Amino acid sequence: VTAVLPQRAWRLKTYLSAMLVAATVVVFSLVGGGILGVRLPQAEQESIVEVNRDATELATRVEILLGSLESRMDLLSQTLQALPLQDANALLDRATGDGTAFRAIYLASRDGTVLAAGVAPGLRPRRNDLLGSDLSANPLFRTLRATRHASWGDKYLSALSGTVTMALAIPTGTDRVLLAEVPLTYVLSTVKLAAGQRASSIWLVDRFGEVVADTQGGKYVGTVNLLTSPVMQAAVKGAALPTTFDFQGHTFYSAAAHSKGLDWYFIGGMPAGMDNRSVRFTVVFV
Repeated sequence: VTAVLPQRAWRLKTYLSAMLVAATVVVFSLVGGGILGVRLPQAEQESIVEVNRDATELATRVEILLGSLESRMDLLSQTLQALPLQDANALLDRATGDGTAFRAIYLASRDGTVLAAGVAPGLRPRRNDLLGSDLSANPLFRTLRATRHASWGDKYLSALSGTVTMALAIPTGTDRVLLAEVPLTYVLSTVKLAAGQRASSIWLVDRFGEVVADTQGGKYVGTVNLLTSPVMQAAVKGAALPTTFDFQGHTFYSAAAHSKGLDWYFIGGMPAGMDNRSVRFTVVFV
């Protein structure tokens, strides 16, 4: 009898230890599962709120920064109205400066004939080719002639430089139009300055779905069109956005903001699932 007792005691001790381990595992599983059940939806909602805030803030900041160009054009327009036409070329040259913000500025008549032109220093030998040319087929010129409101255009190929550019048009008096070519690099640098450091990816998209600029340093400019994207379609229609969208093999939480001043869209994406930093941290450390 005395020889059996230690074996029974050892079995009892093993059994109790196993029960303690099992109970601990169950408790931690329940607690961990409960935390995940609460924290994961919170992390997802926080990401959705963050990407929507980022898209809205970026739209506002870019509007303000590019709005400074509109102010310069408006002042130029007022000055030209009191200036003889023969002096317009010199004034427009000074307004283009070194070509960083404006590559060229055209003063056109109501029928689209270029009356004067200011050109960036490296392109000035081509000024005579511009004078007397016809802008009437330019979509932005036609829009401005109809609305008589300052307008930003979509990307187009500049006849002056042969490069992709943006355009800003503003009415001058009752029968003339100022149209400026803004280098795409200027728009990209403006978006970069306005974006700062963000976890979200934001695409600046024109009315045709073309990516004009992005927070990845122009990675998707000229290579991606978002017109058929469910997010873009919902934004254009003013409908509720899908919670997520797929892009290049990854899933993102979606956001969109429309700039009325620019008439462009800011489409935002925050990595979803395990690509999301908050979600991954919660899963790994809970």
